[in-house]
Amino acid sequence: MFLTLSSAAIRWVFLVMVILAPLCLIVFAYRGWAKRKQSELPSWRNLLGVTSIAVSVVSWFAFAYLVLALSTGNRTDFFTGAWLLAIGLASSGAIGLGVALKGRSRLLAVLAACLLSILWILTYFAGTDRAPLVR
Repeated sequence: MFLTLSSAAIRWVFLVMVILAPLCLIVFAYRGWAKRKQSELPSWRNLLGVTSIAVSVVSWFAFAYLVLALSTGNRTDFFTGAWLLAIGLASSGAIGLGVALKGRSRLLAVLAACLLSILWILTYFAGTDRAPLVR
């Protein structure tokens, strides 16, 4: 007997994976940074790295709220094109800031910022009234 899934179920599974992947990467990047001795890096590099993680967290919360609001039919009219572009550019800036970290936390922070940047850019080009994966 074969398991068949509807396209809506596949879309929701994919959406959950897309939403949870950056969050997991952010958590592991922070955990890796926190486990290291903070004296290994200059204070300015620590500050840039933590800023990258913080920007990624804010970007993730904004995207998760947008997807949740769209899926439940709540208002999203305050998410204008300017907001989407600003958050997408901030996520792109987090990529550069994440390079200041060291080791595995650098890779995870940059990868999380890349995923979030791609999601925001796709959302911006898909239109300001809907997320790319919610229809």
